[in-house]
Amino acid sequence: MALFFRALKQRFAHIRIGVLNSGSASDIFALVPDIEVFQLFVSATRLKSFAHVIDLSEMEGWRDIATMPVNPEEALCEAFGIPPVPLEERQAPTGTGLKIGIVPMASSPLRTLPPKLVSEIAAMLAKQDCDITIVLNAYQGVMKAYKAALGPFSGNSIRVVDGFKTIGNLIKFVGQQDYLIVADSGPAHISKLFQTPGIGIYTSADAKTLQGRHKNLRTWQSSFEGPHCSAPCGLAKLRATVDGKIGCMGSLELPITALPDIPEKGDASLAQSLVTNAPVPCVARLEADIPEICHLISQDFAQA
Repeated sequence: MALFFRALKQRFAHIRIGVLNSGSASDIFALVPDIEVFQLFVSATRLKSFAHVIDLSEMEGWRDIATMPVNPEEALCEAFGIPPVPLEERQAPTGTGLKIGIVPMASSPLRTLPPKLVSEIAAMLAKQDCDITIVLNAYQGVMKAYKAALGPFSGNSIRVVDGFKTIGNLIKFVGQQDYLIVADSGPAHISKLFQTPGIGIYTSADAKTLQGRHKNLRTWQSSFEGPHCSAPCGLAKLRATVDGKIGCMGSLELPITALPDIPEKGDASLAQSLVTNAPVPCVARLEADIPEICHLISQDFAQA
């Protein structure tokens, strides 16, 4: 949405833009020049000073976002009939002592990367004389278990942080990195604001749709194929059967029609299992792909 506002301001330089009820995303919108951000509320008098009020959450085509990933920048620019802002050319990192950020945990345990994959990527990069930071997600509820599954790292070039207290801290981190390795997550899309180079590793969601026109991240898409689903299936979150079983089509061996609902309550033990020892099939497939993923990453540094 922030990228769309940049494009809107580029096309109509004279307009005044305000974002209402932005909550924790305020730090993202604040990166857009000449925009007013109302984090929690706006007075009736102030609201009347705007000529139009548009509810972006009601955009046509977004209703199936739980099973059909949407690229908001593309959808909004198309709806408003404006071109997106030009992109800077992606540059591979050069030199020694590069800052490498690894963000493996998504907002949903469904899309979190296997600890083994993360550990092997970090170990490979440590040999490249890089400064590596692995950022976990303290709000997912299974961060401690994931941290334990990563195991200890040798040397001083790899550090693990539990996460950031604000979106602003996360934005600053993404903007400061020379290279990123990210799951399908908020940080992957925040990287578009800075065109930070790296690789995005996608599982249930379609990398082409979510990355859209942005080429700063190479993309790796899980190649899982099963009797009830193939990656990318489109799921953004886990689903539930009528009798309460939680999982996805591959883990429960059921068609999507048998999983009509999003779970009403979280299951801590299931979430921990998903991110440590029993990920859904399209995520589990990534472990078999570790050599190829590491080779793809190493290519960027070889080109530099």
